[in-house]
Amino acid sequence: MRHHNSIELLDKLNGAIVPLPKIVFVAASSEFAMQAFEYKVFDYLLKPISNCRFKACLDRLGNALLENQALLAQTKLNQLLCSKTGKSLDGFMQCLEHSKQATLTDLQQTISIKSGTQWLRIKLENILWIEAAGDYMCIHTLDETHIVRKTLRQFEAELDKWCFPRINRSSIINLNQITHLTPNSNGEYMARLVSGVELKVSRKYKLKLSALNLN
Repeated sequence: MRHHNSIELLDKLNGAIVPLPKIVFVAASSEFAMQAFEYKVFDYLLKPISNCRFKACLDRLGNALLENQALLAQTKLNQLLCSKTGKSLDGFMQCLEHSKQATLTDLQQTISIKSGTQWLRIKLENILWIEAAGDYMCIHTLDETHIVRKTLRQFEAELDKWCFPRINRSSIINLNQITHLTPNSNGEYMARLVSGVELKVSRKYKLKLSALNLN
């Protein structure tokens, strides 16, 4: 295949909806190397290709395949944990690390947080909402509010987004604690919790709640 036809093929593949395979570009000169790597080709081999160079390319392809399989397995495990425990893989691992005496049932129903020098386990069902407050996070429960040094992004990674979605720039809410969702004239929602607290659901995150059939 001539060089310009190869680039044209890369251009067409780049516009495809399906994920691209690992592409190795083989050419007689490096003239089109920059163009090829703009399309994120896996490797660029120059003719004549030595056995050593060819083997190195195959080894890298094999390692990339293993990494991709590991990523797919991790994604599947994360989805299974979310559906079974309500927590992501990160959240489940943290519970395992800091709740050594807990049973599997306990881990399915709690999240571990560090308060001062102590680690506490909080029941997921008791969490109303979580909000950012400067460099800290406030975990509002049925009984009290826990203040921890953590980020909203970390909580998003640990909790199941289908049970604890983000509703605005600084808040995550427990869907099971919502009693009403009332639309505003500006296109936002007001979420009323069982405790009587009302929280704003911004337009950006309103779409995510819509996907959960809560509107």
